[in-house]
Amino acid sequence: MKQPELMQLLAEADSHTGPLVKRLLITNDDGYDAPGIQLLLELAGQLAEEVWLVAPETDQSGSSQSLSLHQPIRCKQLAERQFAVRGTPSDCVLMGAFQLMPEPPDLLLSGINLGINMADTVGFSGTLGAATTASLFGIPAIALSQAWKDRNNIHWDTSGRYAVPLIRQLLSQPLPEGLVTNINFPSVAAAAVAGISNASINGRSLTGAGVEQRQDQRQQDYYWLSFQHNYRQVQQPDSDVNALRQQSIAISFLERPLTAGINPQLFERFG
Repeated sequence: MKQPELMQLLAEADSHTGPLVKRLLITNDDGYDAPGIQLLLELAGQLAEEVWLVAPETDQSGSSQSLSLHQPIRCKQLAERQFAVRGTPSDCVLMGAFQLMPEPPDLLLSGINLGINMADTVGFSGTLGAATTASLFGIPAIALSQAWKDRNNIHWDTSGRYAVPLIRQLLSQPLPEGLVTNINFPSVAAAAVAGISNASINGRSLTGAGVEQRQDQRQQDYYWLSFQHNYRQVQQPDSDVNALRQQSIAISFLERPLTAGINPQLFERFG
């Protein structure tokens, strides 16, 4: 979808006002005080009668779908319907849906993440992990991420402009159960967005991993982990990487098919 069609779609979505759902839960993996979730909190008021924020107390990037099963979870209330959880994004979803809220939410929004969640790194993403956890319980889930090139010049205006109308348009009809929608906004000003692409997440960008060893003041070793990426090597025209390269919003639909896990050819090895 090119920019003229995008503008028409947004105009149609903007013409609809009022709550889209009754209860909406928002979370993230950057922490409850991150600028992206604070922006999402403002936007969410246009979508729901009740907005609940249940987010990690500290940055949980890279936590994927992990849960705190072997340590207690601490939770503190920040304001009405706003909570900080000492745990992972998936912990936050379970705490919100099954403890803090009077009943599970009608919609889960995860983000707006500072940085992209695409290609072969989506499996590590706490932003996607929270959305996937919600989807397991039949809660429609959308992950949102804002790309950036200069940390001092992040285009929050882009996700701020397009998130609500895109969500309204997406939910104009019921979504398949178990579906997770992954939306990545390009690192350009809102007016420069070229359109929307339905994008594949199959591009291979990882080239390695780094482990940096250091010592603390007691001469005890500790380590920092990092990824090594090369997004230039992702050249598939339909990839999410290429969509952002073309200054489009990349929308990917992650769905676990009923046949997942079935591979007759490989299973023949046991025959």
